[in-house]
Amino acid sequence: MNDSDNDVGDVESSALKKDPDVALVSDAESNANILSLKRGLYPLALHRRSKAMRLRHINMYRHFPASHSAQFHLSSKTTTMIKHMVHHIYKNSALSVTFQLSFPQIAFEHPFVMQALLALTALHIAYLEPEQRLSHAAEASRYHSLSLQGFNEALKHATDETANELFTWSSLNLLYVFGLSGRLGEGLWEESELGNRKDRILGLGWIPMLRGVQTILSPSFYTLKGGPLGELMSIGNWDDLDVEQANHIEDQYFCQTRDVWKDLSDAQTYEDTLHVLRRCRMYSAQFSGQAESPDGSIFNRSWQGAFLLVPFAPESYFTLLRQRQPPALILYAFYGALLHRFNNDSWFMEGWGYDIVEVVSDLLGSYWREWIAWPIEVVGLYNKQ
Repeated sequence: MNDSDNDVGDVESSALKKDPDVALVSDAESNANILSLKRGLYPLALHRRSKAMRLRHINMYRHFPASHSAQFHLSSKTTTMIKHMVHHIYKNSALSVTFQLSFPQIAFEHPFVMQALLALTALHIAYLEPEQRLSHAAEASRYHSLSLQGFNEALKHATDETANELFTWSSLNLLYVFGLSGRLGEGLWEESELGNRKDRILGLGWIPMLRGVQTILSPSFYTLKGGPLGELMSIGNWDDLDVEQANHIEDQYFCQTRDVWKDLSDAQTYEDTLHVLRRCRMYSAQFSGQAESPDGSIFNRSWQGAFLLVPFAPESYFTLLRQRQPPALILYAFYGALLHRFNNDSWFMEGWGYDIVEVVSDLLGSYWREWIAWPIEVVGLYNKQ
């Protein structure tokens, strides 16, 4: 056996012996949410693992302490690519330091987190090497399925002491889900099992996954807030924002959607969701042109705004979205516009805003399309024609 074979090391040795279909935790709510994630993110093309694949994805990455890299038998190229990937997670915010330092440190202590880090790194390579996109994305998915096994095991023994590794895995997983559920994963999906492209863009996988993460981690919120990942738990001045004081022209576009549901029985659900979306826009927009402070008291959190819809919007809204009710779709198009405006410079989010508006426009048809004129303009939907 040559040195390349040994590179596989401790990251994979125990996980490979486990059944890829390992049972999930028994807790009903957590199980339902994580199960929806597993079914939505396991391409069927990954049932066999060749030696060529094993050697190839070990040579993916570079830049961590030698002792840690040796512990996991990672090649110097592997650690380089991990470093490159974490550097490009929200690289325009000082909060990226948390991704660059804390995440790898926790990953080196917990193999299932390392597997999630390798999955996201492989997906980043798929982004950088589009001619080999499917190959790298398939490797990313295989690593993800291994990491999911470890995560399920860790959930069975979840305490405040394990909160950091569970939250780190969940954060990496969120980025992975967005990456693979979007353009990077096209061509890997079986339509009948995982839904068609429209289902995925409408959040079939990532919305229940994010709600599940919220359920699982909420008991350890204050532990996480006081730990090395505390800055990621903060939502800044979110609670202090008064959307009724907003006088920006863009806020008026949001408010105009009210006429769509004013006489409907679900009007309050839509109104509550609109309020959250307006706050998301206001929250992210406040960082435009604002410099981060040297002492770290001011961070650019514009990227956070888009992730706050799911935790704060009423659950009934997402039911209406799954039903493809026109008012729900219209609001989702405005969400897509926010993603495009504030998150499109993140490699794993690239194209998401555009694709959401495109799918919604297609589903609504010409009758409703005037209500999403602003999202269409923001993403430039018809500029290519």
